[in-house]
Amino acid sequence: MDDIRVPITVYSSLPNGIVATPNGGLLYVGGAGGVKVGFIGNIGTDAPVIQHFFAFSTQTIRAIDCDPDWSENQQFAVLTSNHVLHVWDLSAKEPVFGHRALERSASSLSTSAGAMCYLNTKNIMAVDSDRCVIYCVASNTYSVTVGGDLLKSNAVTLLKVCPFDSNLVAAGTKNGLILIAKVSDLSVLHKLRGHDAEITSIDWIEFDTNPPVAERSKKVARSRKPQPIVDSSDIFDIYSYDYLEDEFGTLRDVNPSIEEPKPLIVASNENFDFVEACQNLKEDILRPKNPEDYEDDRSENSELRNETDESGDSDDDVDGNESVRQVDIEDKSDESPKSRCDSNSVLCIATASREPFVWIWDLNSGAALEKIKLKSSLKSSENKMQGLTVRFLDEKTLITNSPNGDLFKFSVSLTDKKLSYATLKDSFKEKLIFNFTLNRKTQQFWAVSLKRLIICTDLLNFDKTLISYSTMAEKLHTIKESPHDMNKIAVAGKTKSIYILDASNFSAQNMSSMVYANHIKAKVICIAWHPENENLLAFSTAEGRVGILDIKKATNVPVTMKPFTSEDVYRISWGLITDASNTTPRWILFASSKTKLVYFPEKDKDPKYLCEDKPISTVSAGKNWLGLGSHDGYIYILTLNGLEIKCSRNISNRYLSEIAWNPANEDILAASSDVPDIHLFDCSNANDGEMKSIGVLKGHCKNGVTMVKWSHSDKYKLLSTGFDGTVRVWNTKTLEAVSIYQSNGSALCATFWPKDENFVICSGFHESLYMFDTRNRMDECMKALKEKPSPVKWGEMEKTDKQKIVSKEKKSNRKTARKDLCGELSKLSESLNKIVLNGKTSDAEQLEPIKNMELTRTTVLYLSHKEFYKNGMEILKELMFERDDQPNYALHRLLFAGKDEAKKLLSIELQNHKDSTTNSVGQLFIPQLNFNLEAEINEYITTKKLTPQHVSLAPMISFSFWRDCCKALANQYLEKKSALLAVPYLLAIHEINDAIKQLLNAHFYREAWIVAKIHKESEDQIFSDIANSWAMFLEEHGNFDCAALVAYSAGKLEMASKMLSKKRTKTECVEKMIEELNKQI
Repeated sequence: MDDIRVPITVYSSLPNGIVATPNGGLLYVGGAGGVKVGFIGNIGTDAPVIQHFFAFSTQTIRAIDCDPDWSENQQFAVLTSNHVLHVWDLSAKEPVFGHRALERSASSLSTSAGAMCYLNTKNIMAVDSDRCVIYCVASNTYSVTVGGDLLKSNAVTLLKVCPFDSNLVAAGTKNGLILIAKVSDLSVLHKLRGHDAEITSIDWIEFDTNPPVAERSKKVARSRKPQPIVDSSDIFDIYSYDYLEDEFGTLRDVNPSIEEPKPLIVASNENFDFVEACQNLKEDILRPKNPEDYEDDRSENSELRNETDESGDSDDDVDGNESVRQVDIEDKSDESPKSRCDSNSVLCIATASREPFVWIWDLNSGAALEKIKLKSSLKSSENKMQGLTVRFLDEKTLITNSPNGDLFKFSVSLTDKKLSYATLKDSFKEKLIFNFTLNRKTQQFWAVSLKRLIICTDLLNFDKTLISYSTMAEKLHTIKESPHDMNKIAVAGKTKSIYILDASNFSAQNMSSMVYANHIKAKVICIAWHPENENLLAFSTAEGRVGILDIKKATNVPVTMKPFTSEDVYRISWGLITDASNTTPRWILFASSKTKLVYFPEKDKDPKYLCEDKPISTVSAGKNWLGLGSHDGYIYILTLNGLEIKCSRNISNRYLSEIAWNPANEDILAASSDVPDIHLFDCSNANDGEMKSIGVLKGHCKNGVTMVKWSHSDKYKLLSTGFDGTVRVWNTKTLEAVSIYQSNGSALCATFWPKDENFVICSGFHESLYMFDTRNRMDECMKALKEKPSPVKWGEMEKTDKQKIVSKEKKSNRKTARKDLCGELSKLSESLNKIVLNGKTSDAEQLEPIKNMELTRTTVLYLSHKEFYKNGMEILKELMFERDDQPNYALHRLLFAGKDEAKKLLSIELQNHKDSTTNSVGQLFIPQLNFNLEAEINEYITTKKLTPQHVSLAPMISFSFWRDCCKALANQYLEKKSALLAVPYLLAIHEINDAIKQLLNAHFYREAWIVAKIHKESEDQIFSDIANSWAMFLEEHGNFDCAALVAYSAGKLEMASKMLSKKRTKTECVEKMIEELNKQI
């Protein structure tokens, strides 16, 4: 059985919101608010394609249209409410091109004008209140026209290009005016006023005014009078007509009547039709211009001639010859639509609005041909609420829907500029049709019903239904099956209604449902079937309403409880309780909001508060216990006898989303919260205050888990959905996920298909209902979904010839400027390399900084260096003319004085390094000269700023001091999570075990193994420890192949067999390996 996706509902408030695709599919605007696009394709196959597209978080869709040619790329265009055009690629499932030429901010969208359509040239025309944009998808450029007669004082809401003339477009306005305009200059050819409400549908047709030749009688053909021949004295008579008797185009009496005497055959031009012969000659001359049509005409003519030759009646032969020439004229239809309209055809349009009638217009004259009124049981004010649709099936048949949702078929004909119509009896099975479209090429008729149906029938035979899809809204919040009939599933969510489905025949084509919407009025968050009464269904809404619905009542009016909150009621649950005042078990309904918990006694609408001192967010009643989840992450277990809290457990910092009791063992519960983990507990000893943790299911990613549900047939199978978009099936015995489905958007709810629990039915933020097979999904390559679509290649305004020249010049100038700048930088770099600093060239090797203690300045004796270059003359004067016994503070004198003075200079310079807080090498160099290196290094050990340079100088002090320095530096690296930098120092002081331990803690198993190989004996226990840790690490990450390899290499055959056995998909080779390992064991 294939996976099944139910199409999303069609957005009914957008006229012209469905489009038939060239390949026989359907595109439509769907979803709540009209922010999604639905696609149905491959309807003639066993696996139809049903897809949903979503890329607009806040903008609704204003218009949608399809590329008329899908031979290369399957593209369609969408215009959003902020007037941004997106061109989607069906295979990429995201917008790839577009433009923002009409983009408006939300504050400036005060007008309702805005429309879009594909032209016959595959360009896209889009308009708003004062601008028109023609966008070329091939070049990704557009041109903008401001103003124009088409947009002047007209709020255009609908565009429809003429299929017979690519330069003509019909525009429907908000106030009911239809404008026929030229695409090239937006000039208006006709203004058609017949409607007073918004135009919702326009369709083009071309009526042929030539009467068909086949309808002429034989008497008319035989009564043709010969045209007068040209007199031989005429100065323009340059032909001799005597030889034209057997020429083509000359009428001949091939089979004369027996009654008439056979005349003498004499060369004469008496019966020659000169005008007709010239016409035929002209056709034969022009025919080779289109050889394909010529071949078709020849084949058709030959067939007609063969049929004529088989007939023995002379009258038939005459008619046959005339029909041959007539076919030649009719089939030659390569003339432009305009020339045809001017001569033998009338170009017309049919229009519909939010009024109960349809107009048909003659565009040759701009006059109205007919107004077709439609029956409606609605009031005039209600008629304007729903737009009508009108389409021509062909030039003889018109179809439209009424305000009541009935389809009407009319036969139409145009004679002498007068249109006549008659209602056909052909009826459509489905009712409440609010929109439809058709594809004349594939002979398909698509209709959308208010009964949440999408129907496709044969265009010529409405009784032949090709497909019939049920639709469902997306963002369903809850799915619950009835405990009395597992095939009865209740579904509810954002649609302010509850659907009860028959899951035994779950399919998009056959999904009958009952809808309950009375007195709900808001988004339904949770539903709960009554455990004993199969007709009672409780529900809660986002407005704080709690109600109980009797699905068997004809009125469908639920019993509503007294509200206890104005917030969302997240969870409701039925529970069988007893208390001290009433020992008789009775069913009550628990309900929890964000922070409150209440219960409604049987036949009582007033809430009774429970656990008022705790912010309860979820509730679930089992057969033995009542589970509560709080908004601060606690689970509370209460007895159903007295409702007393027996034990509690904290599993999260925030809210708990759901608690589920295992139907096979009512003491086992699963709890989900805003964190990705799912916790399993055994509450069999809850009376003693103990909740035993069974395990934690890890796998969901961000933002937590929305729902958990146990299987009814397998006590170890658990289902969960998450905000990460995944639906997961778990084996709670092994604490592993056995199946994963990745949806596009957050997954909100799911349930096992009662008929076969290998299938799961789920819904999410961008899904209606989707059923998938849970088997063999773990072996599929999980593709990471894009959080955002790929960047759209936005179009640019088309440049004029002058702009192109200027742009080319600018590009050339930039290229020249970059070339000159690169040359200047190269010269500057060369000059910098030649700069001399303090007599030394700035060689690259000399300027390369030392990694630890750096030469932050040009010398370590910075103060004396500065004094030397700044006050050289003053120091020299002092040394030459002042007495030696006078006090002198020049550092230069200390440099050239005795040893004690030199030590004093070093102390002054070292203090300057410390005060400047620089990581200078002077702090290593000066203590080494001053013989206080040990104290300096101890200070660095204390502050944890030891460097390898300090360790390298430590042997100057002692061997034991060096060992202490190595240990201290290794500890520093370990604190910074740099185990590989720490290990060499541990090995240097022969702490082998500690080095291996640190490598294992940092998951450097290969390095730990090689260290042990070098420094340990082969029978040492350390090898077994390393192999165990390495294999377990690989197993935790799902790499069973490498885990088995490590175990086998280390001689652990049993572990290797165990790792291979954990593979879900075992090839013949793997089975053979496991068998061989078991033999060796």
